[in-house]
Amino acid sequence: MKRFEPLEIEENITITPVLSPDNTLDSMVRLIRNARESIYMEQMIFDPYDVKTISMELLNASKRGVDVRIIINSRYTGFERYMALRDHGVKVKLIDPSDLSLSNIHVKGLIVDNSTVLISSINLDYASIYENREAGLIIESERIATYFSKVFLNDWNGGYDHGMEDYKNHVLLITLLCITFLMILRGRIRCSRSPR
Repeated sequence: MKRFEPLEIEENITITPVLSPDNTLDSMVRLIRNARESIYMEQMIFDPYDVKTISMELLNASKRGVDVRIIINSRYTGFERYMALRDHGVKVKLIDPSDLSLSNIHVKGLIVDNSTVLISSINLDYASIYENREAGLIIESERIATYFSKVFLNDWNGGYDHGMEDYKNHVLLITLLCITFLMILRGRIRCSRSPR
């Protein structure tokens, strides 16, 4: 696993506090809508159905030609939730932290255009956006955004995408179970029709 040296800067930067449930949704929507080149998101938990507004904004950004990439901790979710995003050009990877020699992917971050970063305690699920007291900072600094982009891309390139493989295995298992169930049911129906 690559280790990153701390970044120390002495310059004027703009920092905007973000609070849930007060202004997280509006702040994130504004960041995503203003993206012109790239959106890199790394999340421990992201439920696209719980936060449909954010999901739609990510899809719209992808349609505008923005490079949208999302890393999600594979231990907390299943791939099928992200099929719609993937089908519309959003690059989604479900990564097991052990692939990166980590015990957890606990990041809640968003990097826009290598110029702005949101670092927070905010998972992308209903409770974190609408019910919990969560906090974060939007930092406008190319140096800080570039630093976090390097970390994101390291994770992106170093992690194996467990999503599609797990999804295919899940579908195969369900198919086999259904076929087995139908064969058993068919056998019982024949047995019950046979004369005694």
